[in-house]
Amino acid sequence: MRPISAAGFALAVLLVVPALPAKLVWDATVIDKRAEFGQEEVPLVFSFRNEGTAPVTIVRIDASCGCTATSLAESTIAPGGRGDLEVLYRPDGQTGRQSKTVTVHTSDAPDQPVTLTLNIDVPAWFDIAPRLVTWERGGKAEAKTVTITLHRPGTTVTVLNPDQERLTVTLENGASPGHKMLRLTPKSTAQAFRSIVRLKVESEGLEARVLAVYADLR
Repeated sequence: MRPISAAGFALAVLLVVPALPAKLVWDATVIDKRAEFGQEEVPLVFSFRNEGTAPVTIVRIDASCGCTATSLAESTIAPGGRGDLEVLYRPDGQTGRQSKTVTVHTSDAPDQPVTLTLNIDVPAWFDIAPRLVTWERGGKAEAKTVTITLHRPGTTVTVLNPDQERLTVTLENGASPGHKMLRLTPKSTAQAFRSIVRLKVESEGLEARVLAVYADLR
């Protein structure tokens, strides 16, 4: 039996080992980020690379929310190539932890789309609690307090429409800067009523917010 030469062995290996198919690999599929106060647009980047030997095409991108936009410079990635999927999240009044997803459909795995998740912590620039205060009909006409916390320096709050007929409404400074106390006292508890006190919160560079505090005498 004739021995196999080194060149012959290498050729045999090449014939036996199949070429790597197209394969898009993501550096990360989940990104966590904290937005700044009043930040209107939060950019994120999901990077990827083609680890296969054939080109990969990103055929479709679906965002879970209209508040999320995507941008892709090149939709087809050559073998060994890299790319970035840019995602732009717009809070538009949303606060707290926001989780949004982007689903990417590719030619290398048409039946297995990749889900990218962005977790954004959007700080509230103010808090108001409680938003509902109540009294019992015929009960004691005592003051109820709504606490207003202004997290962003320079933020102001004003009362737009105090119900002077049924309520005594006062807005006082709290014990520390950035804290306000809205005190609501019914003038009588003889008759049931529902009153809405509207507050306007303003801060430079941000769109003013108008919120309602409900006062119910049941």
